[in-house]
Amino acid sequence: MKLGTLEKLDLLAAAEERALEAALSQALHAMRHLEGQSQVLAAYQARLTAGWRDGAVIAAAEAQRAGLFSLRAQDAALQLAASLATARERVNEAATALAIQRAKRERLRARLDQSRAQALRAALERAARNQPHRPAAPLI
Repeated sequence: MKLGTLEKLDLLAAAEERALEAALSQALHAMRHLEGQSQVLAAYQARLTAGWRDGAVIAAAEAQRAGLFSLRAQDAALQLAASLATARERVNEAATALAIQRAKRERLRARLDQSRAQALRAALERAARNQPHRPAAPLI
């Protein structure tokens, strides 16, 4: 391939790599956010459970609201777990795609370096051929 073509391909590969890095960053952020939500929910459920275990007297309406919240919290925990699994999947996919793209770019860079070295050798050979011939100095 021509040197210019390889350089353009390298620029395109760099842009693709940056896009994949951004996608990985977004996926990691989403996963961390979901993990944080899961921790908050788990902490609240633990406090609610601890409140029940203390044996304190509570109003029936409050118990009913707590039971309803507990059911909804369990549903939310299941949804968070599913979302977290999906987010982890996206992180893994993005990391794999980024690793593949980086490997491709490394191969492209090797070809680019090889092509540049070949172009330099060819330029040096042309320069050597284009120099006027000078006879060797006579030996005395």
